[in-house]
Amino acid sequence: MGKISLIPPLLRPREKALRYGISALSDTELVAIIISSGTKNHSALEISETLLGEGGLTKLGEFEMEDFTRFEGISKVTAVKLSAVYEIARRYNYRLLEADSSDKIPDLIKKYQRLFKGENQEHLVVITFNRQGGVIRETDLYRGTVEDVSASPREVLSEALKRNADKFMLIHNHPSGSLSPSHADIHFTELILEQASRLNLHLVDHVIVTDNGYFSFLHTDPLPLKKEN
Repeated sequence: MGKISLIPPLLRPREKALRYGISALSDTELVAIIISSGTKNHSALEISETLLGEGGLTKLGEFEMEDFTRFEGISKVTAVKLSAVYEIARRYNYRLLEADSSDKIPDLIKKYQRLFKGENQEHLVVITFNRQGGVIRETDLYRGTVEDVSASPREVLSEALKRNADKFMLIHNHPSGSLSPSHADIHFTELILEQASRLNLHLVDHVIVTDNGYFSFLHTDPLPLKKEN
């Protein structure tokens, strides 16, 4: 990648953005602008490239602030800046979602059907909501095997408590394409319901998605969930 000083001035990230517009920048250049300055051994571009090597912009969106500081050249101040950028992006997307539909649940289900299309591993997503029903955060909590996703009710509920949520929703995929909940799915949901009620948390729904449809515990036996009044 090389030092910033070795790059022609008009091609450096800031100058390039001013000359050609922010959309002309690569992902590495955009993150480098937020990082701002490098270290003695690595430029901001090199640090940015290392960060993105973890899985690209999408993976960085799952980072907590302390995750960023694991990387050489990322100070606590820079970690706060990076986290702030992703939080702004999340809130922007949520505002668009709220503007498009007064009922966010169908939109969320469609979103994860698209995201998990063709996926060969099970994922468990915890979506937390505030008292007004606005989305706080969507967390891909676990990635499991083709047949199983390893998660415990305690860890799911810890995620909801950490976000100061009043409500939460679970979405997980079945790579096999089956829309029938397994015995493990049913037992897991029963445990979540029981333990969430003790913590004054409301489980909005637990949804299984596949390429061809979805199964909602809220609307379907064997474990109908009671709607909140």
